[in-house]
Amino acid sequence: MDRTPEARLRKIETASVDLLRSFLRFKDLRDFLNFICKEVAKALDVDLCGVFRYEKDKNRFILMGGFGWKKGSVGREYLKDNSHAHYCSKIGRSVRSEDLSSDDRFSDLNLITSYGIVSLMAAPIRHMGDLWGVIAVYSRTRRKFTKEEADFLKGVATAVSEYLEKEHLAEELRREREIFEVIAENAPVLILIYREKFIYVNSYALRLLGYTREEIADMKVQDLVHPDLRETVAERIRRRIRGETMSVEYADLPVITRSGETRHIRIYATTVKLKDGYAGLAVGIDVTKELELERKLTEEKKKLELILTHSHDVVAIIDPEGYIRYKSPSSVKILGWEPEEVVGRHFSEFIHPEDLKSVEALKNLVFSNPGVLRTGEFRVKSKGGDYRWIEASVFLPENWREIGLEGAVVSERDITDRKRIEESIVRMTYYDLLTGLPNRILFIEKLKETLSLAGRRGEIVGIVLLDISRFGEINTLYGTEAGDSLIRKVGERIRTRLRSGDLVSRFFADKFGIALVGIRDMRGLSRAIEKVRSVFQEPFSINGGEVRINACMGVALFPRDGEDPEDLIRKAEIALSRAREKGPGEIDYFSEDVEEDLRHIAVIREGLKEAVRQDQIKVLYQPILSLRDRRVIGMEALVRWDHPDLGLLTPDRFIQIAEDTGYIVDLGYCILGKAIRDLSLLRSEGFEDLFVAVNFSMRQFLEEDLTRNIRDLLNAYRVPPQCFVVEITESTAMKDPERTKVILEAMRREGIVIAIDDFGTGYSSMNYLIEFEVDKLKIDRSFTSAVTNSDRARAVVKAIVDLSHSVGAVSLAEGIEKEDHFMTLLDLGCDEGQGYYFSPPLEFDRLRDFIIKNCNGN
Repeated sequence: MDRTPEARLRKIETASVDLLRSFLRFKDLRDFLNFICKEVAKALDVDLCGVFRYEKDKNRFILMGGFGWKKGSVGREYLKDNSHAHYCSKIGRSVRSEDLSSDDRFSDLNLITSYGIVSLMAAPIRHMGDLWGVIAVYSRTRRKFTKEEADFLKGVATAVSEYLEKEHLAEELRREREIFEVIAENAPVLILIYREKFIYVNSYALRLLGYTREEIADMKVQDLVHPDLRETVAERIRRRIRGETMSVEYADLPVITRSGETRHIRIYATTVKLKDGYAGLAVGIDVTKELELERKLTEEKKKLELILTHSHDVVAIIDPEGYIRYKSPSSVKILGWEPEEVVGRHFSEFIHPEDLKSVEALKNLVFSNPGVLRTGEFRVKSKGGDYRWIEASVFLPENWREIGLEGAVVSERDITDRKRIEESIVRMTYYDLLTGLPNRILFIEKLKETLSLAGRRGEIVGIVLLDISRFGEINTLYGTEAGDSLIRKVGERIRTRLRSGDLVSRFFADKFGIALVGIRDMRGLSRAIEKVRSVFQEPFSINGGEVRINACMGVALFPRDGEDPEDLIRKAEIALSRAREKGPGEIDYFSEDVEEDLRHIAVIREGLKEAVRQDQIKVLYQPILSLRDRRVIGMEALVRWDHPDLGLLTPDRFIQIAEDTGYIVDLGYCILGKAIRDLSLLRSEGFEDLFVAVNFSMRQFLEEDLTRNIRDLLNAYRVPPQCFVVEITESTAMKDPERTKVILEAMRREGIVIAIDDFGTGYSSMNYLIEFEVDKLKIDRSFTSAVTNSDRARAVVKAIVDLSHSVGAVSLAEGIEKEDHFMTLLDLGCDEGQGYYFSPPLEFDRLRDFIIKNCNGN
């Protein structure tokens, strides 16, 4: 290979010519750069050549095209930190290195170790005045690059810059073409570019004329116009093609569509210069209707005036300064103004102050861009002084001065009724009709804005959900109209007590949503909450009287509990649920523990649906003994739920949920059936004197068919009714005393034994005994546990025992845990007892063993 300076110079000159020839044939940047690198490497007789683009944000150079590099390097190879590319870009000119390993200007260890590079040369590439990258050549043999070689590389860098500029310009042209096409194809006007035949026709024109692109491409332009005008049009076109006529021409041309219909097109034509010569450009609008209207206006002015007098629309003409030049007679009917009362006055005298700015802008837009129909909605003062909503269509022809028009034509239609309907729809959609407060939908939308602002300010927002305690009782006692009145007064009082920036909403029924804003710390939050609570410190007037009410509140905090409005409302709802559990007038704040409790409740609620069907309900039995001889005489049925995920659950974990959800009825009958069945089994084994006691919840006890269902089960299992004890609490009995009395009397007629559970802890116990006949009083475990160390407890137990005996009932103490409990109760004359001192609740098989061991009082 000839490596003499002369040979190298010849190769450089040849490569320069080849590169210039190939400059325009590449469309893809990477292909172009790869070709450049290959040719430069051949011309300079080097091992590698690469073009690197500078990534400013990462301060590194990425290989965009190359020759001689490892496979896959293009697009992945980087020059980092203190490389020769960084140095070249820093000094802004070419750089050469004869021995890379000893050059202390830059460090390119990877080139030395991975590619064995000894010498290099690089030149910067600029684009649009900024550094774009570098082009560099590398040799594995020691090489001292000449000035001619450096100039050649610099020239190649310039060629790359010019290519980038070409691509940039090409991209700009493509973008401009796209913009033109978007505008032209979507504009509601005719756009035509033509010589003798059409070069371009937009979609709107094709639709208007009725031709396809293929059909119209073979037509002469003059073929579309009326035969009388074809030669005139053809001559104008010839003059434009020759470049003789450059001015803009305006003309209304009658155009024949494909279907033979005549349309009048207002054409604005000019001459444009294309690459291959001059052409005509015409933009037109279909003014067929307008011309027809003008004709009718001219021919039938009197008739038109009569129509305008009785029209529902008002037609006006407004000049460029805003003065009214014409008003149709229909103005009297719609706005009360006679035309002569408003003509000559400025339109601003009649526009609502809040709409004046937008109407002024509409007027300026119309006069600055004539030929385009504009619309607007605003309020106009009537002669009576009130404002009417007007929908206006405003049009100013481009040749308005030529046709003698004093200004823009304004067609006004009264849309006051429509606006009222729209406002009503908005109120119905976003406002509570009873209180006028925002509803939940609008509250959430406003809350999004409030939270965004609070986040920027670093403030706390308290989201409060509030519902009125026992509101249903208000409706029951005073009627729904009084209840609605109370809701309105509560909403109004909340709104007036809080600051104007706070959000107040009625969600539904008696539930309100509140967002307390502008709060800096918890002390500020407490003050705001107290303002809400103060709403209920004073009575409300209802039906001429006064009533005091409470409200429960649940609170979630932004940003502590979250940032999403709906999530915060959900968490406030969780806190409200806990507040309701605490009682009327309580307040609770969201916490993860509360949420976990509610999740647990949800799991229980869902599981209850399947618990009975899947036979997950277990019945345990706690023996009941005669205290006198410690003999087993019966047992109390106690429910357990063998939950597949949570394990064995005691009643306190699920009974109240079952009561609230209504599952208690099915659950209760399941327990009832198992208890009577198991007692029947014991009786079949010889234990015929035993009884079983079952506790009934309020909801189950008040079931209409309870007595009949118990009787049917007893008959089915052949268990005497005197062996079955119905246990109810005082609170259950006194929920509906009259109904309770009927149910208990029916049970006693069947022979069923009645026991009062937790006697002395609920309502008036003496009143209970007066109202109902009972067979057994159960002494609550709270008295039993205190009987040995409290004289008062001992006195209470003694009184209950004596009371039971005086009314012919048996006394039974539950919760006997210790020997001294047993001995004290025995001394006080108590008849029966149960508790862990004797036995914990047992499964049926273990119960049988216990009865056998204790049937004789062991």
